[in-house]
Amino acid sequence: MNTTRVHRGFHKSFEYSFKDTLGIHIPRLLESNPDYRLIITGHSMGGALATLCTTYLAAVMNIRATSLITFGAPRVGNVDFSHWFETLNILSYRFTHGRDIVPHLPLNVYDYLRFRHIPREIWQPNGVNATVQHVCDTSGEDPLCSDSLYFALSISDHIHYLGSKIGTSECVLP
Repeated sequence: MNTTRVHRGFHKSFEYSFKDTLGIHIPRLLESNPDYRLIITGHSMGGALATLCTTYLAAVMNIRATSLITFGAPRVGNVDFSHWFETLNILSYRFTHGRDIVPHLPLNVYDYLRFRHIPREIWQPNGVNATVQHVCDTSGEDPLCSDSLYFALSISDHIHYLGSKIGTSECVLP
C-alpha cells in the first residue's frame, strides 16, 4: 500500500494550474535546448506548488535536469513523501526566514498526518536584513533551525527574504 500523501489543496491546485501545461511545454523547451537546466522556484504556496512541480518533472516525466528553490514554503506532504522526494536526488534548497509562520504549516503534530518538510533548509534566523544563514541538516525538520521556534511566529518575516521584500518591484540580492 502506498502511504505517500500530499496536502489535498496543494495537489488540487497543482493539477488545475500546472500539470497539463508541464507535459506540453517542458519537453518542447528541453528538446530545442538540451543543455538547459530547470530551476523551479516559488514563495509561500508557490513554494508548495514548485515542490510538486519539481517532483512531477522528476518522477513522472523523468526530467532530471531540475533544481528546486523555495522561500517560506509550507509543508507539502507526509513523512513518506519527504523520504520519497529524497530518493529523486533533486537539488533543493528551502529558505526560511526568522519567525516566518508559513513553514510551520500545516502543523505536524498529528501522528496520522505527520506533515514533514523536504530537505534542505537554509535558515536566516535574525531580523529582516540579517546576513547570517544556517545550512540545516537533511531531516527536513532540523530542531536547531526554524523548527526550533514555537511561539511568536511572524507574518512580517514571511514577506522578507534575503534582505528584500517579496512582491515588490525592487529585489536586490546581496
